This record gives sequence, C-alpha cells and structure tokens, in this order.
Amino acid sequence: PAMRLADKALHSDFIHTNRGEPIYFETTDNFEDLRQRFFAVIARCRAVPRGPVERVLTVIVDRGIFGAEVFEKVLADPTLHLITWQKGYVAQNWDPKAVQGRLVIERARNASDDLRSYHFEYLERDWATQPKLRQIVVQATNPQGRIAQVAILADDRLRPAAEVIGLIFNRWIQECSASRYVQR
Repeated sequence: PAMRLADKALHSDFIHTNRGEPIYFETTDNFEDLRQRFFAVIARCRAVPRGPVERVLTVIVDRGIFGAEVFEKVLADPTLHLITWQKGYVAQNWDPKAVQGRLVIERARNASDDLRSYHFEYLERDWATQPKLRQIVVQATNPQGRIAQVAILADDRLRPAAEVIGLIFNRWIQECSASRYVQR
C-alpha cells in the first residue's frame, strides 16, 4: 500500500524426503493459506506415480498448518501423520527431574569435520487441548549455549520422540548442510 502498486504473491509447496530429496513441487495462487490447500496438495502428491496411494506419509510442517480442523482431519486419516510446532507455546519452568530423554544433533558447517552440536532435553505428554496428539516439550541448547524451549505436536504415537525432534529440527535439511542425530 505504501508504494501504491498492485502486487502478486505465489505460494510454493515443496515436499521432500527426510533427507531433503524433492518428491513434489507445486506453485499456487496466494488466495488460500496452507491450512486450506494442505490436503489437496497431499492428494495431488499421492497421485504422482511413485508408490501405493495408501502409503503412510509423515508430513513435517511449520506453524502455518496449526488449526483444530487440520488436526481432526489428520487424526481421521490412517495414511497421514503430522509433525508441527505448537503455535503460541509459552516456555515453562524446566524441571531436570522430569526430563524423559536427551539427544544431540550434530551439524557440519562448511567442512565435514567442522561439527556443531545442538543439545536437546525433552518430555512427552498428551496435549491438553487435543489429547489424541502428543506434545513433546523440548529444551534446546545451541553451540553458543543459548537455550530455547518449544513444543512439538505429533499424532504418530509409535515414532520415538527423539526421532520426531530430529525430523522437525532438520525439516529444511535440503537448504542446510548434512545433519545427524544421536540419542544419548
């Protein structure tokens, strides 16, 4: 509005394997937000011949997917799992005695031997807002010692919490250097 010019934005939806290999790409109009177009994009991705349509997919998406209707549809679909950040999570006092697990994600910088270690402690519980979803509360420490506390939501109760944490913290691996996570 300040420039007094009309402008057009496009959404680009990329679907990658957990190793960052692209499997589907779509550009759409900016009319619908992610929550509105998500299931149609997944259906079109499944229609591309590369395996059985009923294959179980786990989709790792940023907070843009957050919404009760999306969670209900995911919970109703046995061929779809969702991992996302909890929108609006407020950090709480961290009780080291309540920690249920720890892991380290190592990321190489410009050289494969130049590793940076990111340390994670976590606890897992049913999410109070929708008990069918898991809430994994993570306290993450970066190589400079900066601590952040976040919450992850996931519907897959069989996938280990450490793997869920590794997947979401590496969701943009196609744009980053190689990462690996080690449960400790």
